[in-house]
Amino acid sequence: MKNVEIKVGNRVVCIKAPYGIRFDLVGKHGTTVKVNSSTIGVDFDDLHLDGHTCEGTCKAGYGWFGEAGEFELEGGKKGMAPSESDQKIEVGDTVEVTKDQANGSYWMKGERFTILRVESYGYIGLNESRGNENWVGKEFLRLITNKGGEEGMLKKVIVDNFKKTDDAVIVEKHLGNQITDNFMCGLVVAANKDAILAEAKKLEAEENDKKDKGNA
Repeated sequence: MKNVEIKVGNRVVCIKAPYGIRFDLVGKHGTTVKVNSSTIGVDFDDLHLDGHTCEGTCKAGYGWFGEAGEFELEGGKKGMAPSESDQKIEVGDTVEVTKDQANGSYWMKGERFTILRVESYGYIGLNESRGNENWVGKEFLRLITNKGGEEGMLKKVIVDNFKKTDDAVIVEKHLGNQITDNFMCGLVVAANKDAILAEAKKLEAEENDKKDKGNA
């Protein structure tokens, strides 16, 4: 049967665990209350664990987001997401929010995020004005600068925190892999930059010492 686009107001049934974790919702019915670029928000008929309001569109405790393909219309037609935006946003990119979030707890129009992680329901980013990490919906973003993936994000974080060029080079050389292993690297570096720089300089000194001994 041909897939159909799910729209707000459609009655749907969950046919696959949302994000691979909510197996308790499989077989549950509800009404679509929100449609994003690749996800939908459903107001389920029954109260469920960790249920929310789908950004203020349904009663607390009944809502949940999932990918469109994880639901089908009552009657058997499987859902499909609306067309995705042409802009490709990756880890390390800077984006600007184009629309207020319902209660402003996660984002407001005009705020900028550095993308730290890409998820099926949106992006996890470092809010430049608030200085905290949070998620932001895909459909509310405008790409500002493309930093070229994880490597670009790492360089931005390091350069922003270690203003001297030589310090930034030393940190990236000795601790870059450890920093990128943590998706909160922007916050980790900002909070611990003195200790990180000291450790990187220590490792650099040890490396130079070994070279000197080898050349002796």
